Amino acid sequence: MDRSTSVFLAIIAVLVLNQAVHRLPVLTRLRLLFWSVVCLDVGLAAGAIVFGLPGFQHAPSVSWVVGLLLGLHIVQNIRARSALVREDRMVGTKDETAERARQIRAALGVDEDER
Repeated sequence: MDRSTSVFLAIIAVLVLNQAVHRLPVLTRLRLLFWSVVCLDVGLAAGAIVFGLPGFQHAPSVSWVVGLLLGLHIVQNIRARSALVREDRMVGTKDETAERARQIRAALGVDEDER
């Protein structure tokens, strides 16, 4: 297998990994995996734009499209992660608020049935 084919298959593998991270919340929540994929995307996008893709020297627009596609995946993945983190914080805040309210009711001697 020549170098251009290897690079092409590696880009496909990275795009599949991006789709998995974007579509599976369990992978998005794994901080090390998530940021590793984002750093890989940044490196590959910069490399594709700056150095080009082997085998596509005659069409530099292909390198730009691949670089910008990886940039799009960076943005999508970070937006998905921030939405999950925000959702997790909201659930945690609601649980904490409900627990504090229960403690206050218990301290005041108010039963749940009296509300």
